[in-house]
Amino acid sequence: MEERTTFFTPVTVERKSAIVADKIKALILEKRYRPGERLPSESEWARRLCVSRASVREAFRALELMGLIEVKSGSGTYVRDEALSNLSKFSDPRLAMVLEKEAETMLEIVEARRVFETNMISLAVEHGLPEDWDRLDEILSEMERALDDEEAFREADLRFHSEIARLTKNRVVETLVNAIYKILRENLPRAYYFVCSNPDLAKRLMKTHRDLVESLKRQDKRMARAAMIHHTKLGYEISKAYFKDQMKEEALFRSKNAKQVGNKEEKNHGKTRNL
Repeated sequence: MEERTTFFTPVTVERKSAIVADKIKALILEKRYRPGERLPSESEWARRLCVSRASVREAFRALELMGLIEVKSGSGTYVRDEALSNLSKFSDPRLAMVLEKEAETMLEIVEARRVFETNMISLAVEHGLPEDWDRLDEILSEMERALDDEEAFREADLRFHSEIARLTKNRVVETLVNAIYKILRENLPRAYYFVCSNPDLAKRLMKTHRDLVESLKRQDKRMARAAMIHHTKLGYEISKAYFKDQMKEEALFRSKNAKQVGNKEEKNHGKTRNL
């Protein structure tokens, strides 16, 4: 273990997640962490590299997209068996990393989702059948049972929107909707925290889902459009809250890190004067 820890040196705030990913990638390349081996936790990497957990989380996501690591729910993060072969696919891994996503860019994707889903809902109204409404009711029940489980709630919500896209009976629409949600899932991994940790917000979000299903059951296009507008607007607000929290976390980290550096310099300066 001592051999591994000597590799770690503090990372400056400016370099953030890209350098974290590079360091972990280098360790895998040097076989300090071998295929199938479990990696340290986010908090442990953050402590070792003097970065925020948010930066480590972004690095993990990039490495996962590159096929180097695998995050197993409830177990941990592991080096994938094919990690070394996947490394050869990236002459410049930074080009493959979605690390420094600007909040503005992601919010534009969320906004595009609003436009897209608002206009596709009429197709779901046209082509949906009674058995489809039953399936949506089942998913809503799953969401209600999972309000204290962020991951389970997120997966149920994604299935809900994927199911509505399927009801359009348009493969292009279904593919585009699922692609949008794949991007959001990968880049907003903790956005559902704002729902699961806030009972009032959870109640509001669940109501917009129920209103959507009710409009579909009535096969009322106008009602369905209004319900989807309301629902996606709330989703946009949640996404903004997510980014605001992330920026606050990063600001707190910078402040804490700067204070620690200042205290250390003052302490060293004091020792020098005593000499």
